[in-house]
Amino acid sequence: MRASEDWHQTAIATAYAGGDQEWMLTAVESVDPEIHFEADEAADHWELGAAWPHIAALVNDARTPKHLLIAAVGAAGSIRPKEAAPILVELADSDDEEEAKGWVN
Repeated sequence: MRASEDWHQTAIATAYAGGDQEWMLTAVESVDPEIHFEADEAADHWELGAAWPHIAALVNDARTPKHLLIAAVGAAGSIRPKEAAPILVELADSDDEEEAKGWVN
């Protein structure tokens, strides 16, 4: 997983605090699905509360691609488990067995 070392979090926070709007939007606004996926994974790994609105929007959007949805569900459970619980319970009833299993893990 990207940014899995402790020093990575500091480096990312420092770069983000630099104020370069294009840099800050690169991951979460990227149209590149791999970059977007990695951003969601990092939000999950580091339990980034600031990512909640973006993660919640992905989870609640029926058009979210499956791989991003699965990453967002993991992040939602890590970032705000109490707020995510009702959404995840609803998703656990999915007809897609892979999706339903992913929501409850």
